[in-house]
Amino acid sequence: MKTKMMLYGLESTIDNPIDIILGDDIRRVLGIDKDTYTVYNTEAHDVLDRAGLGGSRNNNTIASEYIHVESKEEPEEDSGTMMHPERYTDYNIFWDNEVGVRIGTLRYKRKKTIDFTYYSQSKATITAMIEKIRAFDIMNTARKKHKLEYHFDVPVDALHFINHVRELKNLRLPKEEQLDLPDYINKWSIQKISRNNTTAHTPYKFNLSVRENVYDVYTIPTTDTYNIEKEEVDEVSYWKFTLTFDTWYQKPTMLILDYPVLIWNTPIAAKYSKVAARPKVRCPVQGTPDLMYRGLYSIGKANAGYKGFGYQQRLVIPLVDDFDNFPNNNRYSNVCSMLIVVDDKNPYEVANVKHLPHYEIKDGFLKYLLSEPSEVTVEYKNLFNILLYRNGKPDYKNKLSLDKEGNLTTEFPMDIKSTYRIVIRILRDLDYLDEKSLKRLHQYVQTEMLCINKERKEKLAELERKKLLDKPHRKIEHYYVDEFGNILDPQGYVCYTDGTRVVVKAEQS
Repeated sequence: MKTKMMLYGLESTIDNPIDIILGDDIRRVLGIDKDTYTVYNTEAHDVLDRAGLGGSRNNNTIASEYIHVESKEEPEEDSGTMMHPERYTDYNIFWDNEVGVRIGTLRYKRKKTIDFTYYSQSKATITAMIEKIRAFDIMNTARKKHKLEYHFDVPVDALHFINHVRELKNLRLPKEEQLDLPDYINKWSIQKISRNNTTAHTPYKFNLSVRENVYDVYTIPTTDTYNIEKEEVDEVSYWKFTLTFDTWYQKPTMLILDYPVLIWNTPIAAKYSKVAARPKVRCPVQGTPDLMYRGLYSIGKANAGYKGFGYQQRLVIPLVDDFDNFPNNNRYSNVCSMLIVVDDKNPYEVANVKHLPHYEIKDGFLKYLLSEPSEVTVEYKNLFNILLYRNGKPDYKNKLSLDKEGNLTTEFPMDIKSTYRIVIRILRDLDYLDEKSLKRLHQYVQTEMLCINKERKEKLAELERKKLLDKPHRKIEHYYVDEFGNILDPQGYVCYTDGTRVVVKAEQS
């Protein structure tokens, strides 16, 4: 299963630090003094009008020069990230490979535009700076690689989830091997996570932050530097020029949680397994759901069961299970997969084929299946074939067995810390079926097929009767021709071609 969580406060944790880094790098490229006062994403004149450079100094001295950096960010829609954001999913935060729980970042490509404006009270300084810019090839000089440094806070809900997984794991561990939350995070976190202690009323007395360093981010100047001109700011007696740069980077916007339904054979909390599916539309609209919501739509519908080879529909039980590693054999058709909860008291017991959840085998096929139960686990020996999967892969070392009562068991006890499934598939080409099994199949399903054919004939007859009622029509009459070439109606009277009888008066006879 996968769940997304929004990241909040990105303006202060990601946007502002990136603006400061890019502004400083551009300043160094232009050779402007590092102590030059810089204003970010605010009205620079308002700051200066309050005197003292926004309170940073204790006097009313107006700066002789300063820098104003304004940034604007927009999504890069033509990159395909809007339709397929999972392409940029990076599981770089947390990964507990013992239970298959992963936490990563979902990233969207962003285009950031930087307007770098240099102000000075000296007209000569502005003129000299513009000539300096024109003198060197800014497309090569200002096309600079940057190292971006930022962080984002992990939502509290994600911390709740990690703690829930830890508690479920501790249920299966001896007391001396159980971990507290900080140790559990330190053990399975991939990227360095900072723990920030807090005095606020938080559940765990600390928050988590993820720090990232991104290399090789380019800024490309978009200003025509050869035609750049200085501008006079009349209100404050300044001169200025502006350079514009564009940069692109993958911005983390959400966390994505990937986890199984079972944590060491303990079901995960219901709030993490609920799916908000779209309701079924009850109107005569033809078509298919949106591609973006098709998976959720299928989960929200009632279980329709297996519909046969033509549909190639695979039933996954439970419906929220994301298992999709079915065996690839064109001679078989995969019918369903079922998640198995291992019983602590009887780790050999898998299931009973007579009482499968959300799936029922017809009586004729069930009798055929149980007539030679040992064949069901061997390929091409039976119409049905049942496989045991462990942690998403076939478990060939632990052999399945089926008895006459329909009980499916394993040769060795199943590991309580592993995830097991059974996969049921049907042989598509009966030419590969064992001859003895094929004869038994005809024997047991003959009655079933007769019932099916009987039901089919009754339905067809009912449809014919319905047609007669809906569209009544007269019975077709047959006409004849005698030896003299006269047309005779069914009663033997001479008639015209339209069926009207020929009437001859007495005086004409």
